[in-house]
Amino acid sequence: MNLKQLEDELRASRQHAQRLGRQISALEHSGGRVDHSIPLPRKGLDYAFDPHPPADKLHSAGISFVMRYLAGAGKALTESEARTLSEHVDLCALWETTGQRAAEGFNAGVEEAHAAMNALDKLKPRGEPPIYFAEADFDAHGEGKTGEVLEFIRGAVEAIGWHRVGLYQGFYVIEAAAAEHRCKFYMQTLAWSAGKWSRAAQVRQVAVDLNILGANCDLDVAVTPDFGQFRV
Repeated sequence: MNLKQLEDELRASRQHAQRLGRQISALEHSGGRVDHSIPLPRKGLDYAFDPHPPADKLHSAGISFVMRYLAGAGKALTESEARTLSEHVDLCALWETTGQRAAEGFNAGVEEAHAAMNALDKLKPRGEPPIYFAEADFDAHGEGKTGEVLEFIRGAVEAIGWHRVGLYQGFYVIEAAAAEHRCKFYMQTLAWSAGKWSRAAQVRQVAVDLNILGANCDLDVAVTPDFGQFRV
């Protein structure tokens, strides 16, 4: 074995140790959030503007979690709404301002992550839940912007930590991000996915623009026990 091979093995060992360290940290911070007794898959909703589905009707409709936005006039989750929802279902946090900021790369990821964390902290969540960043609400793979999105996520992780970051995107970008262990959580939309589902995605957005309990909603499915859920 020559010097270069030894250096390559050492680098790979360090990277593996770093990944294990991140995973251990994520497990430590998920203990208070995750109820492993709930059967999978779990059905959930994401929605933005009024009218919202009645919180007290969600459970009887088979909904066990709701993904809500932390920013945006008329669509941001309030502390009062978060408390009401938490009496009935789990919550997950989404962050989207323009839906395009991920194309700006690393620095934009740092900025958006700090803003998102400030918004989440105001809700006083239990544990240390992640935030799913929907700042690449476009076909990043088709437009050749996968690299920029991965850099955006790298910036977000730099700002708030690997276990606090999730990515909302299609199949190809999620596969690329997961291959490089860019963040812990992934929410895959059926758009930009060519009918494929990534095994890395804890949440799948399986249908959009449905009328559920009198509200316009997207239908989501959680396929792992820990998908970033929390209550306040």
